Amino acid sequence: MNLEIKNVSKTLPEYRQVIDLVKNSFPKEEQYPIWLLKLWALKKNVHFWAYYQNDEFCGVSYLVSHEDMTFVLYLAVNNQVQSKGYGSAILETLKEKFSGKNITLNIERLDPSADNYEQRVKRLKFYKKNGFYDTDYTIHNY
Repeated sequence: MNLEIKNVSKTLPEYRQVIDLVKNSFPKEEQYPIWLLKLWALKKNVHFWAYYQNDEFCGVSYLVSHEDMTFVLYLAVNNQVQSKGYGSAILETLKEKFSGKNITLNIERLDPSADNYEQRVKRLKFYKKNGFYDTDYTIHNY
């Protein structure tokens, strides 16, 4: 699957849909203000991308690259096309674009008492299926 990448900007016809996807896909405490994301994305090592297949909006990512690492701050698939392979296609696209770099991301801790425990387990399985692995590092945000 070959995805087309477009920089996220107000000129995108799906701009509102992209922003809504970012806002609705992540917990409030993990969200940066959109104006700040757009400001940071002006830097050459920061990428705020929307993904398309045949002009259909499939997903979004927000990435920061430095030296030999690319950090995926956000990755979300459009709800209307979930479970159709687009998440895996986005990750494959990132692996191609950032060949030779370590691609790193965070997921929520697998806490059996969490309301979305099943979703967390599913997310970890998804990333493992796509060649990622758990480093067993834990980050605590205060």
